[in-house]
Amino acid sequence: MWGYRPRKSIAAGLALSTILAASLLLMALAGDKPAVVVMLVMVGVALSFGLISPHALNEAVRQIPEIVGSISAARAFVQMIGAASGQLTSGGNTVISYERLNPVLLSRDGVRLAHVEAGPAAAQVPPLLFVNGWTGDHGIFTPQIAHFAQSRRVVAVNLRGHGSSDAPQQDYTIAGFADDIAWQCDQLGLRNPVVIGHSMGGRIALELCGRYPDLASGMVMIDTIVMPPPILRESPEVRALLEGIGGPDYLAIVKANAWELGCNFEDPARRKMIYETYVLPPCERTPQHVAHSMMRNAILNYDPVPAAEACRIPMAYISADVPLVNMARDLDRLQEICPQLVIAKTMLAGHYNTIEVADQVNAMLDRFLTVGLHRCRH
Repeated sequence: MWGYRPRKSIAAGLALSTILAASLLLMALAGDKPAVVVMLVMVGVALSFGLISPHALNEAVRQIPEIVGSISAARAFVQMIGAASGQLTSGGNTVISYERLNPVLLSRDGVRLAHVEAGPAAAQVPPLLFVNGWTGDHGIFTPQIAHFAQSRRVVAVNLRGHGSSDAPQQDYTIAGFADDIAWQCDQLGLRNPVVIGHSMGGRIALELCGRYPDLASGMVMIDTIVMPPPILRESPEVRALLEGIGGPDYLAIVKANAWELGCNFEDPARRKMIYETYVLPPCERTPQHVAHSMMRNAILNYDPVPAAEACRIPMAYISADVPLVNMARDLDRLQEICPQLVIAKTMLAGHYNTIEVADQVNAMLDRFLTVGLHRCRH
């Protein structure tokens, strides 16, 4: 309505900035002008460049359809190449890839514990702390790391015995994992993170937040068997699973279990890609003594109720469509203990919904971070 002409604005800005910059250079060479005069001229240069704003450039470019078409085509080509190479993109720009997430090792009592980190360390928002599940690693959160590292600090641990962390011969318990992560938070200066755990990582997140009630500002569990009924411990299926994990066919049983949890919603080729890229590699690297001890202790020796009773921070649960998990998680019991719990569900996705429907998971986490953290604080 003001008769705005982007091209004229750009030309005026270029001319004015050139004149003022030349004046500034002459003042600097002369060296006898008051500081306030030099400062005013510098402000003038800055304001003149303000005329050449991104909005003006965008408006000018929009008037040339051929250029716009070329930019769109180039963006689509870059996204296609990025997808083929395993890189994740946001807004057309390559942000992060699984292969580029290089773990950092910190030594705790002689045991090296790994984590990956991304995003601005000084962001003015709560950082995120991702916790992998049984026989997994940080890769299961690759789309979440790519998405959230654009605005906040993100740390994803590799549990002791998993991924790039050391795997000493010892007992692997939920409480022990929680103690490791609390130590890592202290070492990294990670203050009041939102803890997000996938699968068994959700139980560890619950234990961490109950065991260290002042550590986190919020918690999210993703498709976690969080409150299994006691009768499950005595079921023949569970006993057979534990015997298999401890037996000579360990790797075949673990791989088959991981495949089945993926369910059959996805296109077969994409399901295979997700399994072979994000699930199978850490599964094959997890030593048998780690996997067996962790599963045995989680099923037979761990009671989540004390941690749930101590946990009063905002809490969310994101469900998938996995019959076994749906049957054994008992969210009604968890919500009785933790009335602040909010529940969501991804649509038509298996256990690896963080990869399979990453856009849904990211949207739910975004909503929890912007709204959920401010509800039901106790």
